[in-house]
Amino acid sequence: MLEASEILWKSGFISMALTLEFGSQMTQTIIPPSPSLTIFSPSDHTFALSGQPSLSLLQFHFSPQYFPLQTLKSLPSGTHIPTFFSNHPLIVTTSPSTYKISINGVKINETPIYDNGSLLIFGIDKFLDPSFRFVPEPGIGCVMLVNLEVLMLFLLLSSFWFNVIQ
Repeated sequence: MLEASEILWKSGFISMALTLEFGSQMTQTIIPPSPSLTIFSPSDHTFALSGQPSLSLLQFHFSPQYFPLQTLKSLPSGTHIPTFFSNHPLIVTTSPSTYKISINGVKINETPIYDNGSLLIFGIDKFLDPSFRFVPEPGIGCVMLVNLEVLMLFLLLSSFWFNVIQ
């Protein structure tokens, strides 16, 4: 973690660097050992506005898997990304219409802060929200569902009126 802390410090993500540095005594608690790691680091401005996050919120910003930019771009919206916050995955929310990569509705800076093939650090402009709920963009499946509901309502009303008339 000291490597990540030093890289974040040199890149201007001082609040996250200090958080990792001071948390290094509890590294096993914050970030269990992992052969690869992707960190989504909030900016210093975000820390200034929100204050020090809880341990679980910090863990939510760390994935035990390596997710390079091309992999993130290839994942469809709704894909879950594991985190160190138990039973709270991140959710890919990249919109096909904008091609901006986002996780839990938060845009990811597409130029990584650091990437050595096993440790990857992306900057983000706000904390990721563990209570975020994914709502898929309307597509053909939703239109078909709505049309089916309208058809069912029409048939039900038609049947009702047919019985009333007779």
